[in-house]
Parts: sequence; structure tokens; C-alpha cells
Amino acid sequence: MTDEQIKVLLTKRMGYFANRQVLQNEFTIYRTNWRNKNNFYGAFSYMHANTTVEDWENMAKPVFEPGWYFCGEHTTTNYRGTVYGAYLSG
Repeated sequence: MTDEQIKVLLTKRMGYFANRQVLQNEFTIYRTNWRNKNNFYGAFSYMHANTTVEDWENMAKPVFEPGWYFCGEHTTTNYRGTVYGAYLSG
């Protein structure tokens, strides 16, 4: 899918979960395709040298009220980068 196609789909889905109309200018898509990168074929999240614990905690905060959450190993300060961290976040 193109970025535009993904944004249209996400706008519809987020509107459903947020129980209101979500506009495309309310969010930005940051996307990479690690699967197609030579020598990667997938990737894990990692803490950059300037990353703080608050950055990880912000990833776990609700996006909309009453609460739509992202989950995964990148949203937990404990066991980040592991399957167990992803399991616990869900």
C-alpha cells in the first residue's frame, strides 16, 4: 500500500475507535520497510543514545480518550525488545 492509502485506512479506523471524525492532518505516518533492506530483513526497536525513560512511557499512553493504546515490546520499559515485553504490554 502507498502511504496515502495507509493514511486513508488509518483515518477511518482511528475515527471508529475514537468515536469521532479523525482528519488526515491530525497525524503523521513514519514508515520504513525493513523487510526489503539488505542485511536487515526485519528489525527491533532500540533506545537511541538520547532516548529517555519518558519516551518509552509516552509510547504506552492512550492515543484517544477513553483509551486507545499501542502495545508491543517498544512500549514497555521492562523487557523492551523482547517477545516477553510485547506479551506484557498487550
